[in-house]
This record gives sequence, C-alpha cells and structure tokens, in this order.
Amino acid sequence: MIKLIMSDMDGTLLSDDESIHPNNIEAINKAKSKGILFGIATGRDYLSMIHILDKYNVSFDYAVIGNGAMFIDKDGNCLLNSFLDKKMFLSVVNILNNLNLPVMIFTTDGYYSTNPAYTRKILIERSCKNLNLKYEDFIVGNKTANHAAMNLKPVDNIDDFLNKDINIIKIESFSLDLDLINQARKRFLKSDDISILQSFYDNIEITNKTALKGSTLHEGIKLLNIDNDEVTIVGDNLNDISLFKLFKHSYAPNTAVPYIKEKASKIVCSNNEGCLKEVIDIVLKDFD
Repeated sequence: MIKLIMSDMDGTLLSDDESIHPNNIEAINKAKSKGILFGIATGRDYLSMIHILDKYNVSFDYAVIGNGAMFIDKDGNCLLNSFLDKKMFLSVVNILNNLNLPVMIFTTDGYYSTNPAYTRKILIERSCKNLNLKYEDFIVGNKTANHAAMNLKPVDNIDDFLNKDINIIKIESFSLDLDLINQARKRFLKSDDISILQSFYDNIEITNKTALKGSTLHEGIKLLNIDNDEVTIVGDNLNDISLFKLFKHSYAPNTAVPYIKEKASKIVCSNNEGCLKEVIDIVLKDFD
C-alpha cells in the first residue's frame, strides 16, 4: 500500500508556464483525504518552492529540496541535510568564473552571487528565450520579480562569505551557450567530492556528492517508518535519476527525457495535462 507520493516540480507538478493544473490540485487533496502523504522532490530551494505552492494553495507533508541537500517537513524544519562542503566552494566558483559563467549560490541565508548583475542578465536572457518572457516581467512588482536571481546578495569577499554562519545548498549556473555548460560539466566530473546535475538542458547544478534526491528521500522516509515500496515517485528530468533507481513505483510524464521514460514503470500524460492526477488515480485504486 502506498503511503507517500513524491513529485518533482518543474516539468511534472508544474505546467510549462509554472502553473499547477487544477486536476493536480484536486488529486493531491483527494490523496491527502485518504491519508496518503504528499511530498515534493525538487532542485528548487525552500523559498522558490513555497512561492509557487502557496500561490495555488497546495500543501505538502515532506520535501526533498536542493536536489537532495535537505529533507524538510511541512513547516520547513530540516530533518536531514547534505550541504556542499565549503572546501569545495572555491574550486567550483573558480571553474565557473574562468568560463565566464554566472554563479548563483543557494544558501540557508538566501541567494548570493559573485557577480549579481551578470547573473541576473544571463538569467533574464535565458528566460526570455526559453519561456517567452519579456524583460519587463522581471521588473519589481511583475510576475517573475521574485525569482531567486532577482534577489541576489553580493559575495564581495570569498573568505568573509565562507566564514558566515550559513550552509550552502547548491551552486547553479546556466547559459545559452551549451558548449560552456558542457565544458564546465567535464571539469566538474573530474572531482569525486561533488554531484553534478541538470534540471534543464542549459543549466548545471553542483551539490554535495551525497546530495541526491533518491538517497536523501531513502534516508528521510526511514524517519517516518516508510519503506521504499510504500512510496510512489514522479519525475521527468536527469536530476530525478536517483529516484528512479531506488523506487520501483515510478511514473514519468510523456514529456520526460528519454532516459527517465525508459526507467519509469509507467508513462502518463504530459505535465501540461495534469500528469500527477493520472498517477494519483492509479494509486487510489488500491484504496477503493
């Protein structure tokens, strides 16, 4: 019997325009009414996750955030963590800076960058191309003004930053120049002390080597006395691979990347059609 449903956000729970399909909302509420826990497994940090969930009045019981850096409860309390080692921070930043790639640092104290203006510039250019947004959308008060890249604090001195009483969840970079992303990936792969993931084709995310969605969820559910076989997972992209390796009840929208669809136990409708509802309907058959 399934006790917990864990869904990825971007490309799964969320439609391409970052809305949540009404069918998904209805299905989540129905599952919770049956006593099934609902959770999120995302590369996002807590603030950017909550910003969307609150907008659609969707609640969660547990979440894996930062691609596995933290396992939290519904109140945002950290139950498990796998933060990026600060000793690795400098080498990661140096590689990105040498390739002239933006640096966005997700921490327990908000968002930082070694060059906030440049990071925002690249993020806006990328969003305008990929999401059909306009520059005006990023002006304070408009729909994407709350994006993490719009609220970056500067890292003026690396040593001072590393001495702060904060933890690093992940470092993200992105570019419309895919060759630069691939160059960075190749350099990072030489290190055994970090994990390199991609939530999108044109980004790269660096976390602690143990910070993976699957392994963090596996350890997290032990605290809840839930077994892997009692969990259903839904995801669509390469940062979900660890989930599909550890949890057999796995579903992917038909818009997922090929590798994930190959690993899924079942393919469902697209994220724009409310794929999570289809998954929850399957799970609930055992409750009828």
